Amino acid sequence: MNKVGVTGAAGYIGSHLCDRLLAEGMSVVGVDDLSRGTLANLEHALPHHNFTFERMDCTRRRELRSVFDGCDAIVHLAAQKIPRYGGTLMTLEANVAGVNAAAHAALAQDADLIVASTSDVYGNAEPPFAEDARRPILNTNPGKKVQSATFKVQSSADLQVCRPLSRLRSVVERAS
Repeated sequence: MNKVGVTGAAGYIGSHLCDRLLAEGMSVVGVDDLSRGTLANLEHALPHHNFTFERMDCTRRRELRSVFDGCDAIVHLAAQKIPRYGGTLMTLEANVAGVNAAAHAALAQDADLIVASTSDVYGNAEPPFAEDARRPILNTNPGKKVQSATFKVQSSADLQVCRPLSRLRSVVERAS
């Protein structure tokens, strides 16, 4: 792997991932609209000769595909935060559009795709978290019920976008 695209690159996790990838000798293309992240988070990456930064909305499929041209892998970290009150549907639509754009870019580049989520998808389960662990659908805190359920819907939507890509990639890899 030589070149990695990262959405949400100016966020806390994204910026640290960019630093780590650069330290390992990879070229990194960072994408962020700076709605949550900051350029200050990228202070180490920005001057690096193997780092390129594009300020853009990662839901724009064609532009994202173009920016990630030549990437061997794409790490999709960008997401709008699920609001506690109101705006939930708009947030889910934007987040699904983001993972959809990242998946299309990965497919067009024949790149690996890594989609991350927050621990909120686990509701009020006790850490350490495990994918196969039994976990409640809703948080017991009434103010967090909608928020927790929304994260579960978001996680499910991401899976619905990524599973077909995974199946298609498996077919492509077996055929070659």
